[in-house]
Amino acid sequence: MEAPPLIRRGLGIALGRVLPLLLAPERREVEVGPGAAHRLVAAVVDEVGAEDPLAVAEEGVRAVPLVHAEVGVEFVRNGVPGHLPAHPRLPAVDLRLELRNSLYFLSDFDELHRCLREAESIAQGISDDRRLGRVINFLNSYYGLMGEHQRSIEFGTRGLQINRDDVELNTVTHYYMGLAYHHIGQYDQSIASLSRALAVTQQERFKHERFGTAFILSVICRTWLAQCSAQLGHFHDGITVAEEAMTIAKEADHASSLAFAHISLGFIDLVQGNIDSAIRTLERSQKICEVNNIQVLTPHIGSTLSYAYALAGRIGDSIPLIEKADEQSKLSGRKAAWALRLTWLGHASLLGGQIGTAREQAERAMALASGAGERGYEAWACKLLGDVSQEESSNHSEALDHYTASMASATKLAMRPLQAHIHFGLGRLYRRENRIPEARTELTLALTSYSSMEMPIWINAAEQQLSTLVH
Repeated sequence: MEAPPLIRRGLGIALGRVLPLLLAPERREVEVGPGAAHRLVAAVVDEVGAEDPLAVAEEGVRAVPLVHAEVGVEFVRNGVPGHLPAHPRLPAVDLRLELRNSLYFLSDFDELHRCLREAESIAQGISDDRRLGRVINFLNSYYGLMGEHQRSIEFGTRGLQINRDDVELNTVTHYYMGLAYHHIGQYDQSIASLSRALAVTQQERFKHERFGTAFILSVICRTWLAQCSAQLGHFHDGITVAEEAMTIAKEADHASSLAFAHISLGFIDLVQGNIDSAIRTLERSQKICEVNNIQVLTPHIGSTLSYAYALAGRIGDSIPLIEKADEQSKLSGRKAAWALRLTWLGHASLLGGQIGTAREQAERAMALASGAGERGYEAWACKLLGDVSQEESSNHSEALDHYTASMASATKLAMRPLQAHIHFGLGRLYRRENRIPEARTELTLALTSYSSMEMPIWINAAEQQLSTLVH
């Protein structure tokens, strides 16, 4: 079958020379539906002729998923077996490992897990520790995505023991373990693990290297370091590393890494209270994901952007995103940080006057965070329950209980922005109860914290609340 014209015009003797056409502005002219990978492989193998088609396939297996996830899945499942013979240079374990990234971008986590378990069995059967190490790293990632963070850390520890001296494998392991530590609220440990991985990628030859993962490692480590900084209130540090991540992703022209870097910068802006900047950055990330069919990031963007819209007073834009982001999280089954996403959605619902919806989202967030051991996200959800209870006029004592519990966790985890928000919530609560001295104390503490962290809209909110107190 003849390949689409845009592909045929650019065909060289290697698949890697064809792929850039699919990234061009006129990409939509290329049919990428069912059969696209089959046609692509047929065209390449036909063009190669007496050249080495296996080398082409090896290149294609690694490259196609980066261009279009659905074509990548079809390429590995149907394209290669349909045109190329079995060969030891393309072992079955490698095909499954490369398929992992396409399935990740499509949020097909059940199929992803099945492929990884098959790859694990094959690698063990041929006693190939290095390939087994790659499988274990991806299982480490999978269990983290499913909210099984302690199991993720256990797989990471196992991976480090199997390949003690393999710098590249261990770099990926430290990244995934850093991510797991972040999700369970151990931000200092997360920073240490991510920094170990980042130290390796500081070498110029590794600057744009993915190490077999879905993202450029020097970018993704920075994005999570930035989010650690946001949780701890170190906004200037977070902005610096997030902007570095964006620069590297742009240099490499790697869409998914660039989208994630935008998410992290938008997250920092949101937590700090730079709402207009957060909206601009998150909307750019949303556009990148839409153009490149990066489904796995859309719930993250949607929940964060919906809260930013709500804080900007754009409730009409916020509510549809709330509903869509929640539904996408349910469909994907990705449990990691779902509690935090639900908390942002709950805050947006509360600002939109949907108190009942906000309570339901806060309670679900609490249950998810508690079940996954995500202590930082649990603290955010608990604070949201305090806010919701405060709006329910009969629940002021419940609000106080939630704020007290949230403050205990936030203090233990050194989550300074959250601590400031809890002081602000307590100040509003005491003001409602006409306990003016206590209200002034809490609001003053909130204002001091907001000012020290340069959190603009929250500084204004605290000053406004203080100005209404009766002296």
